Amino acid sequence: MPSSYKLLASPYSRDNKHVFFFEKTITGADPNSFEILNTSFQCARDKDAVYHEDKKIKNFTAEDLTTKDSCRQCNEQYIYF
Repeated sequence: MPSSYKLLASPYSRDNKHVFFFEKTITGADPNSFEILNTSFQCARDKDAVYHEDKKIKNFTAEDLTTKDSCRQCNEQYIYF
């Protein structure tokens, strides 16, 4: 395990190069800007995208959320505030 490994909030973690959902790498996620929006529904974002579990939510970018810092729920298709 790299020395840069850090548990964010279960089931999310990161190291200097990757973000993980459980042990699966979240493809394309930026570890430096990654933040969890809702741990109950596994909603997160980084500087470029919004994620549900380990998948990007289609048709949303982190820029779409500039005025919203949390969410009530999300799924692979949509995020709810």
